Amino acid sequence: MERLKAYNAEHSDNALTGEKARYHNKYQGQPEDYQKHIATYGENYKYVTPANKQGFHSEFIINDKTNNLVSQWNAYEIDENGIVNSDPNKQYTKEEQIQLVDGNSVNFAESAGGWDRHEELDSNPVSKYDPEVRKKIGKEWSSPQMDSNKDNYFNTDKSEEDANKKLKE
Repeated sequence: MERLKAYNAEHSDNALTGEKARYHNKYQGQPEDYQKHIATYGENYKYVTPANKQGFHSEFIINDKTNNLVSQWNAYEIDENGIVNSDPNKQYTKEEQIQLVDGNSVNFAESAGGWDRHEELDSNPVSKYDPEVRKKIGKEWSSPQMDSNKDNYFNTDKSEEDANKKLKE
């Protein structure tokens, strides 16, 4: 988080901004388990770079409890030759699973052009080329809902507002 703040201080004309992060706050269990999950593991905030002339931007996911980047690469074992072990049969801890399902911390997405274009550039390539472990573990996790009457409600406006506040602290 401190690096993102430092970047913003040095590049005010090209600063990062907070954005809603519902898909980066998955949980296991029943809807009523969501709030307990957030209390235990923290909420993830999404920060995006401004779109360049081609409309692409990068996303960074930061956990509010650890202030660290959330990334699948934190969960994998990498040997001395740089070979990544993404064995779907390995037993991953809950913390590693969180990194796997909420991560892909830096990717590219279309900021304009509609949801179809965003899926074409961001969501579809990720799911198509995802390692089997992310696909397997991802089936056990759910995204919170946007319905304020649900136990697993995720307030997207508050998420964006809180992310932007953290950038200014």
